Amino acid sequence: MPKSFRRVLFYFLLFLFILTTSLVFGYANGWSLDFRRLNWTRLGGIFIRSNPPDALITINGSPLKSGFGSLGIGAKNGIFSKGELVSGLIPAFYDLKVQKEGYRVWEKKLEVQPGLVSSVSKINLIPESPKEVFLDFDLDDFWMVGERVVARSKDRLFLIDDEGKKTFLRGSNVLRSDRFGRRIITASGRDVFLINLADAGSAFNLSGLFYSLKERILGLPGEVEIKESVFHPFLPDKFLFLTKKALYLLDVKKPDLQLIGASSSDRLKELGVLYPEAEKSVIAEDGKKQAFLNSRGSVGVLFLKDYNWDFRKKAGETEVIGKEGKIVITFDWWNKEADHLLLNYGDELILTEVDDRSERNQWVIGRNVKSFGQSRKGDKIYILNYAGVLKKLELD
Repeated sequence: MPKSFRRVLFYFLLFLFILTTSLVFGYANGWSLDFRRLNWTRLGGIFIRSNPPDALITINGSPLKSGFGSLGIGAKNGIFSKGELVSGLIPAFYDLKVQKEGYRVWEKKLEVQPGLVSSVSKINLIPESPKEVFLDFDLDDFWMVGERVVARSKDRLFLIDDEGKKTFLRGSNVLRSDRFGRRIITASGRDVFLINLADAGSAFNLSGLFYSLKERILGLPGEVEIKESVFHPFLPDKFLFLTKKALYLLDVKKPDLQLIGASSSDRLKELGVLYPEAEKSVIAEDGKKQAFLNSRGSVGVLFLKDYNWDFRKKAGETEVIGKEGKIVITFDWWNKEADHLLLNYGDELILTEVDDRSERNQWVIGRNVKSFGQSRKGDKIYILNYAGVLKKLELD
């Protein structure tokens, strides 16, 4: 073998060794050669968590398997035991799809950036055909009180259990419920009642006590129009009564009545017990987002604090969520996952993501919807249609 050939072979093998070593060392430190752009780039990843956890995940059409998928990328468990960490990805846009038989498909185009992990950790698949339970017919309205359903038909209130059994209640309208979902305040004309739902067949006449103490203790005319009657925000045995001229504090345990001051709804707002615009603005459970109904009939989301979870928003940023040409009637944050909203357009009830990275996933879960409610866990959605039929959808 000529000496010149051996020299060329030596340098060629040395070049291959240096190149291979560089590639291995770079990849071990999160770098790779991007053959499309012909440059070195830092690798990124995607963290995926779905419910149900055994759903099939595909990235760019290739199925991801726990441990090592057909994409040639790692799917690690450990601290990510409730999800999949897909590492070693060249920075680019990836088409993600999560699906399971009997559930609706979730899809999103997600960007992977150099040295960063993009996260989609709040994927909740919705059943294609949720189990429906019909609870009652010929209803005018209903309210969710904790996990209980209070309904009204022809000016009569009643409590409905999961089997459809009714317990009739005093009053014809529900004014308030306490924060534990155990008691409600109802009204019928000028009469106001307190009802403990554990003993729903009995009721305490709050307005009767209020009128009596107003005359006996304060020496004022008893029966007047009550504009508002609400639970005290901190003291379970006390109630606030607002009339045309004054604000009163009623203690049902002593019993006692105090005149607090001149009538003012603003004073009740300061105490955190009166929300006259509750149907127009709702703060998410995490306290970082506020949904509101704008003048165009769409729902806006205002970020009250910096949001750095799956997607990132600065405090003060807003997003608009809605369907072109349609007006939202009522809305609420989904109790199961606070990055989703329930939007009632009247003809349909939509469950939508807030995440605006590529097109939002939205699913129709009800049609001909007059009003809706949900359980505390969000796993049950209650829908009253315009024919007065109340049904429960089970989303698990």
